Amino acid sequence: SIPEELLSVEVTLSESCGTRGDGGNDTGVPAPPDTFCVTVPEGTSACQPDGGSPLACLERGVWFLLGTASVGGCAGGGPPLFTAAPPYERWVAGVTRDAYFAETPPDPREEEEEEEEEEDPTGDPDVRGDPRPSENALIRRDPAPTEDP
Repeated sequence: SIPEELLSVEVTLSESCGTRGDGGNDTGVPAPPDTFCVTVPEGTSACQPDGGSPLACLERGVWFLLGTASVGGCAGGGPPLFTAAPPYERWVAGVTRDAYFAETPPDPREEEEEEEEEEDPTGDPDVRGDPRPSENALIRRDPAPTEDP
């Protein structure tokens, strides 16, 4: 049954998703490159009704979308698989041009480092918000190239 109240659980990013099937179980098929897995407390997981649910984190007072639930282990299969959001930022910004996006508040420690180092910023200037790429290699990956129809 589907709960009537919003549920949440603290998770940690996994180093590897292993191999996955559509139902979250191990079938020997590697996880797609624009996905990542999380480790969840025992007895919890994403399940089929959770597809599209957000995985967000709070950083410097702002909530960021890391990904959306794709395949869950339903508290018994493999770790939940999420589609990473950052590789799709440009697309989201394009289809939501009139939407408001929160700016990442500056981190005072980083401002001090920037003054000392005087490095050029990195990232995509077309994406609103913090242009710095994620430091987490699991989230930083670009999606697999697709052919236009």
